[in-house]
Amino acid sequence: MILERFVEVRTDGAMIYVGSGNNGGDGFVMARHLTNRGISTRVLLFAREDELRGDAAINWNVLRRAGANCTVFSDTPSAEAIAKERSEEHTSELQSLRHLVC
Repeated sequence: MILERFVEVRTDGAMIYVGSGNNGGDGFVMARHLTNRGISTRVLLFAREDELRGDAAINWNVLRRAGANCTVFSDTPSAEAIAKERSEEHTSELQSLRHLVC
């Protein structure tokens, strides 16, 4: 559905912002599917890994084992830290990312 609704994700890639809840788990699944299709994907987790439970924890571990590009913010990040992560979007590879929040 993401690829149908946001066609530009196929070429531009995606940055997915996730928390520790079930919606975060959905974001991990989405990131895995995009990555498996060869689409440049970056995940920013705004929680500690040990806060993940159930399906969210399972899908996070699958995503990490797949070698996905993930960054963990275990504490509340500053606006500067988030801006820095966004600016380090692998320059040409993820330059015009589509940002998705789960």
